[in-house]
Amino acid sequence: MRQTILLSMAAAMCGCEWTPPVANLDTGSASGVILGDVLVVGPERPADVFILLYDADNPGPPAGLGGPVNFDVIPAESFEQSPMGSWSASYALTAVPPGRYLMSALHDTDLDFSPSVDIAKGSTCGDWGGGFVGWVTDDDGSAGPDTVPLELGPGELLTGVPAAIQVPIPIEKPAFTILGGDGEPASGQVGMSTDGTLTLAATAVGTEYIELGPLQDLSDKQPCAVSFPFVPVVSYDDAGAVIIEDMEPPQVFFTEILSAEDAASGTSPMVIQGIVDYSVADFLFQLLNFPTMAGESLELTVRVSENGRYYLPFSVSDDGDGSVDELPEGPWSVMVVNGAGQTWTVPNTFGQAETNPTEGFDPATQGATVVIR
Repeated sequence: MRQTILLSMAAAMCGCEWTPPVANLDTGSASGVILGDVLVVGPERPADVFILLYDADNPGPPAGLGGPVNFDVIPAESFEQSPMGSWSASYALTAVPPGRYLMSALHDTDLDFSPSVDIAKGSTCGDWGGGFVGWVTDDDGSAGPDTVPLELGPGELLTGVPAAIQVPIPIEKPAFTILGGDGEPASGQVGMSTDGTLTLAATAVGTEYIELGPLQDLSDKQPCAVSFPFVPVVSYDDAGAVIIEDMEPPQVFFTEILSAEDAASGTSPMVIQGIVDYSVADFLFQLLNFPTMAGESLELTVRVSENGRYYLPFSVSDDGDGSVDELPEGPWSVMVVNGAGQTWTVPNTFGQAETNPTEGFDPATQGATVVIR
């Protein structure tokens, strides 16, 4: 059985004057409307809920790098409680072009989601997630709930489209700093050779915008501490015992930072997939000695190439998608996406405007960039 919930709000959104960027999807056909109710099961009390719509061909993390093309915000006071203890309210998505969409939902339990601050656009530990799901059968015959696309025709009114929120988010955003050549968190440009590695270090974050951390203490498990979680890839022997075959690392992406002139001209930045180096044996040792702790690390070692070849995001190529000689020097930003679809990108706005750091967090480290030489 599987549950894939798209939780990350990676696209740029502004406050109450935000206009859904539906022009990018506009086919010239009349827009439609999607109406329904959202059911919240699990939280003790309702909080603001965000219903987000993604292009099915460009989903959000962890399945893709897309952002929502439309959304609705349901205030906490709009929810009504049933005798069974669940909460429900209505939502409406308007001005939606025809197409195939995936719908996700976020219950912002700790009220730290902000659509106008880039680093606060996703779920944090303690939130609840969900969306529009269906019953899906895999190739191996196993079945379970999973996100499924919904179809909207030109000018169509879809009513009674349900959304359910019942999945707790037990991990924190993968906040990090980029380590320089001296092994300390950098605040400027960090050089990286095409055949070298880059080290990312998990960091606690305490600011006027958001509180994450402290760092994970490997000797004393603290729920929701900041780290890089790895997801076990398992199989089962004839007796039904679990066999850990591998550990799936967080995904890392490098995005070219364009000049203002190139960005204004509509140039698309280059995006490549980072290659995470790790040892399965190290995680097996961790799991044996700290059975209450899922596989996780406080550092990630990342490369941009394998045998002189780089890979595009989610590439299925066996030998890469191009030569590293084709890569521009940059600068580049770095994004980490964990298994829950939570993201963190450096540089971000903390490196530009934060004025109230706490927990020893240095916002200058969030302005670092990478150059590839």
